Amino acid sequence: MRTTLTIISLLTLTGCVTTSPIPTSRSMNDFVMMSLKVNNQKSVNYNFISNYVDGQIEVSPEENISGYSKILFSHTIPSTSKGMIQQFLDYRFIPSTTNTDSTNIVGLDIELRELNITYKPLNSTGDVVLVAFIGGELSYLYKTVLSYNVKLRVGEQTYERNFSVNSEQNFISGVGTGTSTSNVYRGEQSQNQLIGKSVDECNNKFLMLLNKYLEENGL
Repeated sequence: MRTTLTIISLLTLTGCVTTSPIPTSRSMNDFVMMSLKVNNQKSVNYNFISNYVDGQIEVSPEENISGYSKILFSHTIPSTSKGMIQQFLDYRFIPSTTNTDSTNIVGLDIELRELNITYKPLNSTGDVVLVAFIGGELSYLYKTVLSYNVKLRVGEQTYERNFSVNSEQNFISGVGTGTSTSNVYRGEQSQNQLIGKSVDECNNKFLMLLNKYLEENGL
């Protein structure tokens, strides 16, 4: 009976409902910082819109895989994304408060249209059963997708483009091994930490694409 419960627990990813926070950062990585091209002539009026709010998010099994359930996390992804983009623009352009020429102020509307986090098991059902009996480790692949719509107004011209970025992270769950009690896997390699890392990677990818887009439009 105990083994049966263990198998069920493993198939539902060891406790399918949680409110653990997904930690995300507003800090840009070194690749973004090195790619920045500062515009000393222009300022930007930035407006951020999100179809999502801070709170709770469901992480679902990919393609509704049978036997696996949704996991609930708390998060601040929209506000973190907004702040990260603001930080990027503060580096990229001069402050609008010091720009006395209104013709040198461009408009930038950024909308977070998609925020989707999924996971899928990388082991077979047979592996799950074996781990339930003798212990071992199981792997899961977490994928984050962020989609943004960008509207840029330069003078009388308006430009618009959609960007979609994604990132994947492997999570290891241990049963009857050091993994299940290790501070590493309960800490920096935990589900929520790895999801946060993938969100940060997505936002940094978006900033690199946004930087390139601004350059293409003479900014």
